[in-house]
Amino acid sequence: CRNHQCNYSIDDYSAPLDCPQCGRALRPAPRYECSKCGKGTDLPVSTFRATMTSIDRDNSTVSYVTDSEGERRGTLHTLELIEAGAQFKVQVLLNPDAEEHAPLMARLLEQALSDEGVGAAKSRGLGKLKTTSPTVTRLSPEIIQKRSDELKDQVVMRLLSPLIVGRGEHLRIETLMEAARRAYSQVFRMGKPSLKEPRLAAERFRFTTYGGWSLKENRRRRLSQAIEPGSTYQLVNIDTELRGALTALEQCYAIGGYKTHGCGQILMK
Repeated sequence: CRNHQCNYSIDDYSAPLDCPQCGRALRPAPRYECSKCGKGTDLPVSTFRATMTSIDRDNSTVSYVTDSEGERRGTLHTLELIEAGAQFKVQVLLNPDAEEHAPLMARLLEQALSDEGVGAAKSRGLGKLKTTSPTVTRLSPEIIQKRSDELKDQVVMRLLSPLIVGRGEHLRIETLMEAARRAYSQVFRMGKPSLKEPRLAAERFRFTTYGGWSLKENRRRRLSQAIEPGSTYQLVNIDTELRGALTALEQCYAIGGYKTHGCGQILMK
């Protein structure tokens, strides 16, 4: 509930629009969920804003603009920053054909990435990080099968990252099934299986926009419509083979566009 004194909450796919206790509007469900305590939050890390002088890189001077009276004025630059001390768990998937290069990838993450940094304004000392204890694990079909055995005949699929969809579109079962078939084929090294289609019993989602900077084209990327992280879908009538495909999708693949940018990642519960 938006009324902090009321503090009413409900976790259901058919929740009312207004609070049944005080009548105030209900806030949408948090987008992220703690894997340890289960508590929801809209932002998994603490952020703040920093304002600094803008730099003209071509002339290596302060960046100026001219006002209506012809006077030159210095400009300021504001950045959204993640606070120091934030921790991230990162997994990098390698094709089996590149298995021999896995130790090199671990060294790159531990040494080169720490030296290079992440994000903007690295020349000003921002984006420094430390990678600790990278490990290399072979993701075998047996591991996928063990995870699959933990699922039941109905699952809740939660988005961990934005899911890129067409304008005005929702997540379609056909899109989910195609991604599951591809993931199954990659993990179990066989042709795409003929999977029994599940039934979408309930869904809870919000739309957002996804963009960014294209390094290839050196310009801002076109904005795409996406479904927000934290959106959930309840799937029922899940048979054994489909559980294996969905587990392969969870562990090794993704749904929708910009997969290499981390979009379309899911978690099954």
